[in-house]
Amino acid sequence: MLALVISIFSTNPMDLRRPVIFAVALIALGSWMDVGVSINSAPYMFYISQFLIAFAAVYFMGPLVFEGFLRAIASGPAYIISFSVIFGISQTVGGLAGAAAIQAFTTIRTQMHYADMVSSLNLGDPTFSAQIAGTRSVLSNQTTDAAQANVAAMSQVLQGIQRQATVSAYSDLFFLMASFATFVTAILLINYFYNRYHKRNPLAKELAVIAKMRESK
Repeated sequence: MLALVISIFSTNPMDLRRPVIFAVALIALGSWMDVGVSINSAPYMFYISQFLIAFAAVYFMGPLVFEGFLRAIASGPAYIISFSVIFGISQTVGGLAGAAAIQAFTTIRTQMHYADMVSSLNLGDPTFSAQIAGTRSVLSNQTTDAAQANVAAMSQVLQGIQRQATVSAYSDLFFLMASFATFVTAILLINYFYNRYHKRNPLAKELAVIAKMRESK
């Protein structure tokens, strides 16, 4: 809500690219802050980073929609309807596709991390043996069967490894998002300063058409 309000009152039709660059940079910053997350990370550690990402995800929508409508109005009334339909479809399909892609990526990376962690287990490692023994001693109070206690202890340890693998997969996701957002920010900045240097407005043609439309009324 805060991002939407700020976007509405700060959007300048003469400079719609700057808030988009700012929003993408915030996504990059928030993602970089969450890279390296571990299973010991507390929820409060994500408040700022996730706020930045959520804020940016809403903030950049205003300028993009504004630019789309300016281009549609300059092209003719029929394009306004087309833009509205395409925008609605893209939001629905994009949201579903994005969620599916994130789910697929984290699932694959979790499996890969889990396989690596399990394959690197050393039953002769004193630390690992102590972990198994500690878990078994806790479970021994619940069952008198030593074999069952061993199986349950190993199962709990593997569940812990599964959680670590999942957290590592999300760390990979944040790294991918941060890298991509940083790259996009750099490209947008280069394009922005190029246009500023040559004193060009990417929407100059559309704004001129709209100005003529207003004068003819």
